[in-house]
Formats: sequence, structure tokens, C-alpha cells
Amino acid sequence: MNFAVLPPEINSARLFSGAGPGPVLAAATAWTGLAAELRSAAAAFLAVTSGLTGNSWRGPAAAVMSDVAASYVGWLSASGAHAEQAAEQAKTAAQVFEAARAVTVQPGLVAANRAQLVSLVGSNLFGQNAPAIATAEAQYEQMWAQDVVAMLDYHAGASSVAAALTPLSWPTQTLAGLAAPAAALGSVARSISFNVGFANAGQGNVGAANIGDFNLGLGNIGSGNVGSGNIGGINVGSGNRGSCNIGPGNLGDYNIGLGNLGDSSVGFGNAGDHNVGVGNAGFNNFGFANTGSNNIGIGLSGDGQVGIGALNSGTGNIGLFNSGTDNIELFNSGTGNFGIGNSGDYNTGYLNPGNYNTGLANSGDVNTGAFISGNYSNGAFWRGDHQGTGISYSVTIPAIPININETYSLDIPFTEDIGPRSIASFVIPRQSVTVIGIDLLYLGPITIPQINITGPGLRRC
Repeated sequence: MNFAVLPPEINSARLFSGAGPGPVLAAATAWTGLAAELRSAAAAFLAVTSGLTGNSWRGPAAAVMSDVAASYVGWLSASGAHAEQAAEQAKTAAQVFEAARAVTVQPGLVAANRAQLVSLVGSNLFGQNAPAIATAEAQYEQMWAQDVVAMLDYHAGASSVAAALTPLSWPTQTLAGLAAPAAALGSVARSISFNVGFANAGQGNVGAANIGDFNLGLGNIGSGNVGSGNIGGINVGSGNRGSCNIGPGNLGDYNIGLGNLGDSSVGFGNAGDHNVGVGNAGFNNFGFANTGSNNIGIGLSGDGQVGIGALNSGTGNIGLFNSGTDNIELFNSGTGNFGIGNSGDYNTGYLNPGNYNTGLANSGDVNTGAFISGNYSNGAFWRGDHQGTGISYSVTIPAIPININETYSLDIPFTEDIGPRSIASFVIPRQSVTVIGIDLLYLGPITIPQINITGPGLRRC
């Protein structure tokens, strides 16, 4: 079993669900009691046979009986030692389980991490949660690694305990003339199935109509099932078909939940593998009703999506109502935009129909500012290209006539520093679509921050 490919939701749930070490410790107590009973029986049998052969019973038959009795006493003593060994190994198995569970991540912590991730992704309209999302994913990977190490240590410890156990031997049957009847009785004894209940076929079943070994419940086919109507092995629940499922109606392996079709899913009604949530049809989805793969959200139909699929019609979008590709936030119909209502490509801001703009409602390309219809400009309301990249002006002083016959040139030196220029912040009020007094859709209010433009200094002498 490869524990490394199972998410912490499954590994943690396995170690923290079920009866825990209680049944194993109870078995250890039972083995200890059996060891005491066997040793007591050996001592009592030895005392009785010694008294018979040493006093009233003598002759060849007594000698043969004494030899057989000594062999049986030896078997009782050896079986008592075997029972003590089994008790010690059961205690060791319980200790291994407790040690593994102590270092396993609590299922509640795993669920809290996944819930936090969904909350962060759902509110990450402006990308502000990216560091927190990365931190949550890193914590989840650490949980995964911690659970894998715990499960591998537990598997190694349990395997060591199982390897140390030896099979119980049968007593030697050496009475002359009774070899054939004893052999027949031994064959019958070995064919007895140690089941509790009725209509069970196999070994160690408790319940009714179980076919297999060590099933607990009704109508199970396989081994190690707990519940009813399971087909497979080590299922806990009812109506499972597969192995290592926890819950009812799972068709596959290593599922936790209800009605999962696939492998290693956690939740309800998932059709696929490694899904966490409800109604996912795909692979590695986290959320609800996703039909693609590697999605986090609700109703996503593509691959690698984050958000709510019913409200995004594009691909790779994060946010709501995006119809383009790889957009972040709201109402973007272009590609690679970050903001609201951008119909162009690779814009940062609001309502930009152009491309590579930063700001508001720029219809040109590569602009920084607002309402610019040109290209490569900074500022606001420019119509040409390369506007706002610097400011220059000139001052012309015409000739001044005076009532003398001489003309003097008037040269007035001056220095002008053009400081920063600013366009004040303004607000686009909220716009809404209202039907019968109910706002079905709204946008805004949108606050445009102050735009600062820095110009050069100018000096003339």
C-alpha cells in the first residue's frame, strides 16, 4: 500500500476513526489469561498423571500413558509460552499504533486548512490573498508529509510485530491403536470454522451470511469488512464494493464518504479519483460539482480553475463574471487583465478597452492614466501619442516701441521649475440593474486614485 499518494484527509481519518487500540489491548489481556490457564492446566495434568503412575497404576500401559501425558504437558507449557508471546506482541502493536497516532495530523486541522484555502480563494478578487494561499498550501504539504511518515512508521512497526508471531503447534498423538481415530478427529477439528452467528462461510466471522474471513456484520463478501453488504476487503460501512472504504455505497478503493465512484476521494457522490467535496466528476478537484481536473471551487468545467464556474465562462479566470482568459477580478472579457470590466488585453485597472494600459477607461495602448485615446501617454484625456512624458513651453516678448531713436534688445533671464502636477481623485458612482426594486447586478462605486505627473525643470537666460 502506497501511503505517499494518499492525502492527509485519508491517512488522518484512518488513524483517528474506528475503535483505536482498545480491541488490541483487550486481545492482549485475553492472551495473557489464556497463557495462565494453559500453564495451570499443565501443572494439574502433570500432578494427576504422576499420582496415577506412581501409585495405583503400574505396568506397560501405564508407562505408555505416562510418556504420552508428558508430551501433552510439554505442549500445554509451550502453548502457554506462545500465548504470552502473543500477548506481548499485541501490547507492542497497540504501542506502535499510539505512537503513529500521536504524530499524525488531527483531521480537524486538515479540514480547517482546506476550509481556509477555499475562503482565501473565494475572496481573492484582487490577488491580495496570494501570499496567504501559498502559506496554506505549504502547510497542507507539510501535513501530507507528516501523515506519510507516520503511516510508514506504523506499517513498519506492525509488520515487525506480525513477523515475530509463530504458529501454534498441535499436540503429538502417539497412543497405539488410536492413530486413525485421532487423525480423523484432528481433521474434523481443523475443518471447524470459528465463526459467531449463522450461515457464515470462512473463518473468524461475527454475524450472519458472511463469506470470507474476519467479517463483522451481515452479508459481507471478502475479508475484514465491518458492516453489511460489502464486497471486497477492509471496508467500514454498507454496500461498498472495493477495498479500504469508509462509509456507505462507495465503488472503488480508499474512499471516505458516501456514494463515491473512483479511488481515494473524500466526500459524497464524487465520480473520479482524489476528489475532496461533493459531486465532483474528474480528478484532484476540491469543492462542489466540478467536472474538470485540478479545480478549486464550485461548478467548474475546465482544468486548473479557481472560483465559481457558473459565473465564469472563460478559462483560467479568478473572480466572477469573467468571459475571457486568465483574468483576475470582475467582468473582464479580454485576456490577462487584472481589474474590472476590461475588454482589452493585459490591462491593470478598470474599463480599459485598449491593451497594456494601467488606469481607467483607456482606449489606446500602453497608457498610464485615465480616458486616454492615444498611445504611450501618461495623464488623462490625451488624444495623441507620447503625451504627458514631459512638459515644455516658450514665452515670446514682442518688441516694445519707445520714443527714442535707439533700439535696445530686451533679454530677461528667468528660471522656471515645473513641479509635479496632479489629477485629483474622483469617484464613479454605483451603477445597478434593478428589476422590481431588486438590484440584480451592480458595479461600483469605483474610486479612481489621484494621478501624479512629474515634469522637468526649465531654465532660460
